[in-house]
Amino acid sequence: MMMGMGAMPVQAAAPVAAAAPAAAAEKKKPDAKQLFTVTLSKLDATKKIAVVKEVRALTGLGIAEAKALVESAPKLLKKDMKKEDADKMVAQLKAAGAECSVE
Repeated sequence: MMMGMGAMPVQAAAPVAAAAPAAAAEKKKPDAKQLFTVTLSKLDATKKIAVVKEVRALTGLGIAEAKALVESAPKLLKKDMKKEDADKMVAQLKAAGAECSVE
């Protein structure tokens, strides 16, 4: 009979332990936006080749795909990026002659 009583507290403690990770997950939810999207707004036509090269380097696209993307601006370049990475990408594209935005 004592063994049956010893098992009871273990079963009762299990639901409490399961609730703790849920509370921790709620605490970790960010208040501010953490994932950003980089959009190519427009580019300086005289620097088109430099922008196409930069888009290729940053996105891993082939030359035809990168050229088509640049020519169809405004266009989404990359989404779900960290703020630091998005800002770095925008800086590189602006240096090449493109106008970009981070959303």
